[in-house]
Amino acid sequence: MRKRICSILVVFGAAVCSLLLLEFAKTDAYFKLLSVQLIAEYPDTKLPRLLPLFREAPHKYGFIDKNGTLRVPASFDDASDFHEGLAAIRIGKRWGYVTTNGVMVIQPQFHRARDFSHGLAAVKKGNFWGYINKVGTFVIQPQFLVAEDFRENSATVSDYVNYGLVGRKGEILLPISASKLGDFSSGIARVKIKEKYGFLRENGTWLQKPIYADAGEFSEGLAAFEKEGLWGYLDDSGSVVIAPRFKHAATFFEGLAAVKGDNGRSGLIDSKGNWVVKPTFDGLARMTKPRWNQPVPISANGLTPFVEHMKGWGFASNETGEPVIEPQFMEVNPFSEGLACVAIKEKIKSPYRIAR
Repeated sequence: MRKRICSILVVFGAAVCSLLLLEFAKTDAYFKLLSVQLIAEYPDTKLPRLLPLFREAPHKYGFIDKNGTLRVPASFDDASDFHEGLAAIRIGKRWGYVTTNGVMVIQPQFHRARDFSHGLAAVKKGNFWGYINKVGTFVIQPQFLVAEDFRENSATVSDYVNYGLVGRKGEILLPISASKLGDFSSGIARVKIKEKYGFLRENGTWLQKPIYADAGEFSEGLAAFEKEGLWGYLDDSGSVVIAPRFKHAATFFEGLAAVKGDNGRSGLIDSKGNWVVKPTFDGLARMTKPRWNQPVPISANGLTPFVEHMKGWGFASNETGEPVIEPQFMEVNPFSEGLACVAIKEKIKSPYRIAR
């Protein structure tokens, strides 16, 4: 009986809330909330959008110039920003492309459309993605489940599980067989195939075939690799320049990389493998990957964050390795304009009294 009453109350409450929302939508406060803007990013374009909190009002998309003058009439159901002189637009359920003058150069015909990059754009027709040129002709026929933007000579494609590489004429540079395919840095990407890591050039040739147990991304011409339990570095010619001898090795940044020595503690080395800061720390952080798996520098102003067990994060000098700011923070961020954002553990008083 009690459960039934609760159910009735929940339904009644939902109905009341709906009526209140309908009334609220008629008020000035509703239209004020329309101006509250949130950032969102659409999946097929790089366009970050400021969206109203409520979007019930009918709307169309067009394009304005820097003076606010409407240059392309607002007649589209959706639109991307301009890339290489063309913008993807949607009319009904199909996507096409317009010029900056509003001329429809590629009629809406695709189920999905991405931005033009290096003269080609990925578009979806039916269930598969292919690539078109700027007159709308398929240069690479639809055949991929996932297709990313072209770099200069290649693009990453996928079947949702594994990754491959396709060339500008549709040639398969790397079959869809890699469980990991990193970003191309200076024309080289880290690749994982059958539990082994290697390095692939953008033209589809191997710098180093997959033979390593683990590997990092290229940075400043060097990439870390693990072989037989030890880490070393190779350069962009494929030559090993720092022989494997570390328990772990991270990405180079500003000429230094954090590595873990034989004693299990971390220090900094230069591009020749020489110790700049002896391995005396529990951990050091030169780079981090907080979003989209992109390396972001966290070391700045000549200081590198270090961590000590049960104490927290501090900052050490890149030159001497001595702590400049003692470990005390739960989280640290890079210095910017003389300041660094840090997280400090709150001191929470117990709500209970202890009888003595």
